[in-house]
Amino acid sequence: MKKALKIIFITAVCLCLVIIIGGYIALTQVDFNRYKGMIETTVYNATGRKLALGDVAVKPSFNPVIEVKDVSFANATWANNPVMAKAQSVDLGVAVLPLLKKNIVIDTFKINNAEVNLEERADGTVNWEFDVPGKTEEENKEVETSFKFELIKSAEAVELDVDKAAGGNEDIAELLSSIVVREVAFNNVTINYQDKSGKSQTYDIESLKLDENGDKNVDFSFNVNKGLYSGQGMLGALNRLQSLEGYPVKADVNVMGINVDVDMKLFDVLGDIRFDGNVKAKGFMGKNSGYGESADVSVKGDLKKVEAVINSFVLSGNKVTGKAQADLAGNVPNIQATLNSDKIDIKSFEKKEQTAFEFSLIKSAQATNLVPQEKIDFDALGMVNANVDVNVAQVTSGQAVLVKDLVLNATVNNKTAVVKVLKGQIAQGTIKADATLNGNNRSLGVNAAVNGLNLAELMKTLNADTSSFNFISGSV
Repeated sequence: MKKALKIIFITAVCLCLVIIIGGYIALTQVDFNRYKGMIETTVYNATGRKLALGDVAVKPSFNPVIEVKDVSFANATWANNPVMAKAQSVDLGVAVLPLLKKNIVIDTFKINNAEVNLEERADGTVNWEFDVPGKTEEENKEVETSFKFELIKSAEAVELDVDKAAGGNEDIAELLSSIVVREVAFNNVTINYQDKSGKSQTYDIESLKLDENGDKNVDFSFNVNKGLYSGQGMLGALNRLQSLEGYPVKADVNVMGINVDVDMKLFDVLGDIRFDGNVKAKGFMGKNSGYGESADVSVKGDLKKVEAVINSFVLSGNKVTGKAQADLAGNVPNIQATLNSDKIDIKSFEKKEQTAFEFSLIKSAQATNLVPQEKIDFDALGMVNANVDVNVAQVTSGQAVLVKDLVLNATVNNKTAVVKVLKGQIAQGTIKADATLNGNNRSLGVNAAVNGLNLAELMKTLNADTSSFNFISGSV
């Protein structure tokens, strides 16, 4: 029995070797260079840009690799750089066994040492939109307004051009009959982007990998600008893009020190996209902020309206929960929210390092560490309209309770922000107040009223009851 199994095993190994070697020999017998002209013509007809391909060769390996050297793709005629994209080499690792069924399975697709130049002009024209020869300006505009249709029309154009170039040649038809890509990788790719103002940015992609897993979904990982942007996660298979169960997206990414964990499902991806899932984030106040900030939010909606449940928002140990919704359909986003907290300790915000995302109101003040030293940005008031209700059970300073049962309402409308203290108890008294920040006339107004305030209780709360300064009794 053991001898028979041994013979079967050796025979199977030999057969696999024969198939692999035979597949490699078969690939080396194909002159892939003769297809270059057809491919270049097809791409030009679909995009209006010239594609140039260098030598094509087959490298031996377990799955033979077809290597295309010196690939370049022309830029728009108005662009600063004549080349939109170029790569030192493009590798296609071809699985041998599927070739027996005349199918092509790309085991690996790698782009090595590449450069991509993206540009945008002041009038909004971008170099990644194509003027297809033979189409009117109106037809090109129609294509540009929908990337989905661009993909479909380009695919149809490729099929038609291949049929014409092949002239009924069955070999080419069979070559394109079934193509599957299992792994995509980008190594040492530089992306140069110039916006409409002429400002340039560069992104160095050290590695970007998309790899089909056992569930036919796609695992991905990336590392950009030496870890400034990095992460990993999972995307659903392409055939699930229109699934009624949703297209899954899971990611754990780091962006400039901010960690974001996403578990989301997308619906109608190629149409009016919708989403439903959870987002967790840490470190969003900036590197070394000292606030220990984190957020856990469940979101759902579309590109016009978003609803969110704030499971937790933690800043310096202070936890906030609530609900919010944002209407994005208008010219100015409109936000409605209700926020709740059991306790806010203002002492926890003292002596924190300055961060890139501070919201500052006053240019300078030496009285307290709680007042940031920056001027009011009145123009920012016109960027959003909002109505937010806030309920805080206790406002403390360390162990001392300053305010109980605080109820606030904050609104922003037409560049005017109003914050109202609707209810609050302080030192056995009640407080009502409002502050108005008007971005139209650049003014700030504050009104406050306190009734029944016990001064002795207040000074005790503030830890000011010393022998040299103490209230025996009194109220306001």
